[in-house]
Amino acid sequence: MPHCDDGTLGPSTRYALAPFLSYLAQGMQELGIPDPHSITGTSAALRASGFTDVVHTTHRCPLSPWPRDRRLRYAGLFMRTSLLDGLPGLARRPLVHGLGWTDLQVQMFLLEVRRAVADDKVHAYFPLHVVHARKPLR
Repeated sequence: MPHCDDGTLGPSTRYALAPFLSYLAQGMQELGIPDPHSITGTSAALRASGFTDVVHTTHRCPLSPWPRDRRLRYAGLFMRTSLLDGLPGLARRPLVHGLGWTDLQVQMFLLEVRRAVADDKVHAYFPLHVVHARKPLR
């Protein structure tokens, strides 16, 4: 889910990306993918498999070029471009095959999602999880 630290995204904010991600997760579950957020359990799974020096860091990845920091602004620009370009591919299978939406319903909903992603007034970001570990010696 998108996060926000400055109040520009709240419970009353009309922001279609949040419901889109919920529908996406529901559709994936219907298709047999039980946890679309499985990255959060990767550290424990690696430790249980015998990996050592497991490091899990979380970074803020902005969803549009709203940050003042130049590096984060570029990251936001790339994230927004990736989201806008990838929305049809992300949405089709979970929403059409998982939830039974029509192609027209998906296209109409994605119009709202695109508007939300393009809105630089909402200072949203995704938590980006990075996990790395050392392979166990045999």
